[in-house]
Amino acid sequence: MWLDRETGAKCYVLSARALVIIWTCTPRYWRWIPLTDSRFTEAAELLSVCWLEILGNIGSRMLSPNSTYAAVLVFKIAEEFYQLDTVDATVNLGGSKSSREVALTRSRRRPEEEISAVLFPRTRADGWMEVELGEFFNEEGEDGNVNIRIFGKGPNWKKGLIVLGIEIRIKKSGR
Repeated sequence: MWLDRETGAKCYVLSARALVIIWTCTPRYWRWIPLTDSRFTEAAELLSVCWLEILGNIGSRMLSPNSTYAAVLVFKIAEEFYQLDTVDATVNLGGSKSSREVALTRSRRRPEEEISAVLFPRTRADGWMEVELGEFFNEEGEDGNVNIRIFGKGPNWKKGLIVLGIEIRIKKSGR
């Protein structure tokens, strides 16, 4: 948890261990790798799956009221990777739902008109990459869970995603 310097709002990061990453209990599909360049001691590395699904949630009462938040995936791409072009991302709070297609790599294999709505990742100062999964408004007294889902299914197998976590932070204009 940290406080946003400009607004004083509470922000959180859900580490990879705090997320539900489908198949992480199967060493054939995922492995836990140690980290020395991060606030966390480990990250989850995708070895090979055809069904990619990552779930996270946080109680809205843990966040600042009357604030707009963004859910942001923090990750790296391994040297050897494939089929990580785009995934679907959804962020829900109560009846409010934000859905979008996000890119995990900077590959632009599809025609330009098909990717205009896709959000691409940016590289952070710490060497990790990030992409916004969605946003939500946390109203005064909101009581519920913010549910985050990243989903990419077959038929193609995927490899090389390294997940650090998902940040829940104040949405800044221009980001």
